Amino acid sequence: EVQEEITHKIEQFYFKEGHNYDINNHQNLTNLFSDAWFIAGIDEYIKQRVEAQRSNQLPPFYVYMFDHRIPSSLSELFGKIDKYFGVSHVDELPYLFPIDRYLFVSSSPTENDIKLREAILQMWVNFAREGNPTPADSNLTRWEPVTGYPFNYARLGHKIPEEFTVLQMEREMNYSDRMNFWRQLKAHIPAEQRKQQLRDEL
Repeated sequence: EVQEEITHKIEQFYFKEGHNYDINNHQNLTNLFSDAWFIAGIDEYIKQRVEAQRSNQLPPFYVYMFDHRIPSSLSELFGKIDKYFGVSHVDELPYLFPIDRYLFVSSSPTENDIKLREAILQMWVNFAREGNPTPADSNLTRWEPVTGYPFNYARLGHKIPEEFTVLQMEREMNYSDRMNFWRQLKAHIPAEQRKQQLRDEL
C-alpha cells in the first residue's frame, strides 16, 4: 500500500505528461534517478548535520557541486552517444586519481580543466591539513562552510566554457522543488516508522 502510494506520487511528479523514454526526452528519467540516488540523501544528511551542529561542537563542513564538463566524463562509458547529457556522478575523480589515463587515452584537457584540477588538489590538501579548503593564505575564492539551512555550497567549474569559474559560492540550487518533493515523500523511512510518525502527527 505504501509502496503503491510512493510510486504513484513519483509518477505524477516526474512523468506528468506520461512515460516517454525517447532519447530526446530523457531529462525526467535522469532527474528521477539523480534525485532518488543522490540528491535526496545528500539533502537529508545536510539537514541533520546542520541540526546537530546547533547542539554540538562539531567542526565546520563544506558542500560542493561539481558542475564542470570535463574531456573524459564517465558518462561516456555508459553509452557511445554524441549528445552531452551533463555532469556525471564521480566526474571529479580524474582530477584526484589518474583513472582517465587508462579509460580515456585520447582525451586532452583544456586550460580550464588544468586550472580546476590544480585548484581541487589544493583545496582537498588544505582541507586534509587544516580542516578548511580555502584558508586565509589561499589565493582561491573563499569556500564558506555551511552554517544553516537552506545551505550554501561551492559550485566548482561550469558546463559552459564561457561561464567558467573555479569556485562560485551559491545558496539556492536550481532544483529546490525536487528536494522539497523528496522531503515530503519520505520514501527512505521504513513503513513502521512512517506509521508511527502519522500517529504522532494525529
